[in-house]
Amino acid sequence: MKTFNVDKKKEGGDWETIGELYDTSFSNAKKQFAQECWNDLVTNDDNCIEQGDGLYLYGEMILSRKDLDEGISELKEDTTTWRIIPQ
Repeated sequence: MKTFNVDKKKEGGDWETIGELYDTSFSNAKKQFAQECWNDLVTNDDNCIEQGDGLYLYGEMILSRKDLDEGISELKEDTTTWRIIPQ
């Protein structure tokens, strides 16, 4: 297993490592990251709306169902950005 840092940055701030993902490849870790972002947003963000093709925040799609299949390495939500990078 390989380790990938999960970093978070507020607008105007610096990157801060907030966790880790473990997977066999960066490609798989990006899919895991996308799924965890999706689940977190659906569960914890009242402003996030799940519609057929993705998740929307204030009318703008921030995560698509295609992203779940292909994976993502970065997600920007309002004033916060999360990313994963290899350690």
